[in-house]
Amino acid sequence: MDSRYGRWRWLGAAGTAVLVAAWLGWGPADRLELPLRDLVLRALPERPARLVAVVAVDDTSIETLGPWPWSRARLADLVSAVRRASPRGVALDVLLVEPDPSDPALTAALAGSDALLVAALRADGGGWLLPSPGLQSAATAAHGAFELDHDGVLRRLAGTKQAGGLALPALSVALASRGASGLAVPVGRDIVPDFRTSPEGVPVTSAWALLDGSADAAALQGRLVLIGVTATGLGDRVVTPRSGRSHPSAGVLVHAAVTERLVAGGVLHPLPPLGSAVLAALLMLLAGLAARVGGLARLAAGVALVALPGAAGLPLLAWAGVSLPVATLTAVALLSVVTADALLALRAWRSTLASTHSLHPSGTPTGTPRQRLELLESLAAEAAERSVAEAEARRVAAHELKTPLTSLKGLAQLLRDYDLDTEEQRHVADLVHHEAERLHALVDTLLDLERLQLKDFEREARPVDLSRLAAERTEALARGGGREIRAEGDVTVTVRGVEPLLSRVVDNLVGNALKFAPPGLPVTVRVLRAADEAWLEVEDHGPGVAPDDRERIFTRFGRGASAAGQPGLGLGLALVSEVAAWHGGRVQLLDAPGGGSVFRVHLPIMP
Repeated sequence: MDSRYGRWRWLGAAGTAVLVAAWLGWGPADRLELPLRDLVLRALPERPARLVAVVAVDDTSIETLGPWPWSRARLADLVSAVRRASPRGVALDVLLVEPDPSDPALTAALAGSDALLVAALRADGGGWLLPSPGLQSAATAAHGAFELDHDGVLRRLAGTKQAGGLALPALSVALASRGASGLAVPVGRDIVPDFRTSPEGVPVTSAWALLDGSADAAALQGRLVLIGVTATGLGDRVVTPRSGRSHPSAGVLVHAAVTERLVAGGVLHPLPPLGSAVLAALLMLLAGLAARVGGLARLAAGVALVALPGAAGLPLLAWAGVSLPVATLTAVALLSVVTADALLALRAWRSTLASTHSLHPSGTPTGTPRQRLELLESLAAEAAERSVAEAEARRVAAHELKTPLTSLKGLAQLLRDYDLDTEEQRHVADLVHHEAERLHALVDTLLDLERLQLKDFEREARPVDLSRLAAERTEALARGGGREIRAEGDVTVTVRGVEPLLSRVVDNLVGNALKFAPPGLPVTVRVLRAADEAWLEVEDHGPGVAPDDRERIFTRFGRGASAAGQPGLGLGLALVSEVAAWHGGRVQLLDAPGGGSVFRVHLPIMP
């Protein structure tokens, strides 16, 4: 049956990959993924515009200098005023198609500046509306087209566009290449800016104030300057992920914001559908593996799996610019966990039916009515006890899981709400890593405890030289920790067991002793033979364990009074106890001579 369910898991993973690839490649997923990505981008701290500036033909300029369009001579004066401020680059986001008698004046103002002039596609799609021939000798043409998504929001732009046999770069891309040496113009593909700089965050100088001399021209020095129209009712208006539907931004401001992000490297890299399909298949396989562990660990693994796409998507988007299809992957993880649990319930139901029929050929248990009643009462009591124990374990585990998750949430809010410098970001990243490691250790140990119940001792146990194992682990721990750890005992004591599990017992007991023993006092590890038992002892000279805590410290999340203020999950000694029980042994806690504790693991010895 296991092999059959294994084949179904692989087939399900392959089918999920195909469906996810089709879903993301076909396009409907964008209606869910893109608004979600916009929401995350708006939550990230905004970056100020330090590399670009806009000289705007605003309402005041129109009222003061006359209606639009202005003459080429006035535009020439405006370009000359901008160039006197020593900008790094100039782009004129004004469509100047028809020849004009004042073209020579504007040509002279643009000459020698490596300036850009905007071009537009013809409405019939038959070619370009290019700057007039008299201006083309003094400036380079670039397209100002915006690529709007299904909802009318600008999230991407074409690096180049081709029409009538002529390919032109995007205005913002061409201008950014003048501000960042080595910035290549991508041919034939879209660019996805992260819009961490909003259009409204771009510094604006009024054209009238610049021509009048009242503006601070130094604000344009060394910047990439775009000249365009922002006056009410003039020019194009565009909705971006930052601006919102009710407040579209002037096109020249959008070009400037995109230019800023391109120079700063603020470009998103959406994960291709094939890569997303592989991640979806992996999530489904992990859900199948998580369903194989028991009780509380399965719950923790399921929650972690469903939260994984969102938890990974935020830092990847913020720090690496990688955009995951979070909604799709989260839905796949949730459906995979639910499906795996449903299959697990189906297998349990079939197993129960098989067990019932194995009691008697007729399917009914044998024995007298009184014996049957006693059997049912025993099973009911065992089920009730197990239910109470599992409920308490889930409650405690939920509490323990909540602490690192709360810390991660607070750190994520810190990254979202504050504009941190590089050192602060590194510090927050270290804290996120620490809390993630703590959460990983907790879930990993819970999984180890639950997997232990599924192991078959008779099939997996092998002869283990306990003396050799203890000596090797003692040497490794002493070398790595810089503390005195002694190894004592009989030369050869052999038990039957699983060596990695017994190594974990030694490591956990020694780690526990080092945590509580004073730095100057040794920890002793000894292996002894006592009749038909092997004793693995770890002795420390710490504060000892109060009598009321001696049973509780071997339960999951149980910690004694002396552990207050000490790091730990409260699972190490529980793992020791359950591994010992799985090997047919037990753990005993004794008082050490002269103070401290002796943790003694009793294991059946091999003849």
